[in-house]
Amino acid sequence: MSIKILHLFHDLMNLYGDYGNVVMLQKRLAELGMDVSVDSRSAGDVLFDGTAYDFIYCGAGTEKKRDKALGLLMAEKDALKKEIENGTHVLFTGNSWEMLGKAIHTVDGEDREGLGIFGYVTSEVDTRVTHDIVAETELLDRPVVGFVNKCGSVTDAETPLFTRLLLGPGNSEGADSEGFRYRNFFGTELIGPLLVKNPHMMDMYLRDLCGDKYKKIEHGSAEKAYEVTLKALLER
Repeated sequence: MSIKILHLFHDLMNLYGDYGNVVMLQKRLAELGMDVSVDSRSAGDVLFDGTAYDFIYCGAGTEKKRDKALGLLMAEKDALKKEIENGTHVLFTGNSWEMLGKAIHTVDGEDREGLGIFGYVTSEVDTRVTHDIVAETELLDRPVVGFVNKCGSVTDAETPLFTRLLLGPGNSEGADSEGFRYRNFFGTELIGPLLVKNPHMMDMYLRDLCGDKYKKIEHGSAEKAYEVTLKALLER
């Protein structure tokens, strides 16, 4: 069984080692006997060439690089929207998911047009928000752990990915939810890398991508690290 992964802006949006999400997903899929290919696309490439992908990923970048990536995506936003509407698994972590909203109001007072695929709005703030996160989603039976380092406050994300926070800040000040979810599109500020820190979330993707070819695999030290991290964060 073949599985195709598209890694968008692998160089521009590459802070915090979040490329590890793609590396580990590829490794786990191969362990399950899948024939996995990864297309890495960035500036100067045709981002969407008609290939049918099973999983699309984009990580975090500086605000300057996010804005560059946004400009490059603008010409191909219809192709990304089509992938999302078709139910392709799409994961945008860090500040990359901000690009898909209606607008980004920068800390310098500029109003930057977003891709407009979704209706939320990002407003940058002067002080960066850095914090550990423990969050719950109805998609998983255990909390997710991660870290945020952001200057964006997101409003009007009507269908959050994480619907309850046990620790840490939400999309905006005072919010008890984080990220955004639509069909199989997940957007979240959580970095870590997310799928490495949360093997149960990795399993969710493996089940969905492999279908009846899926079988339970051992995550070894990653599972132990998750348990230790979760316990330590909840004891704060």
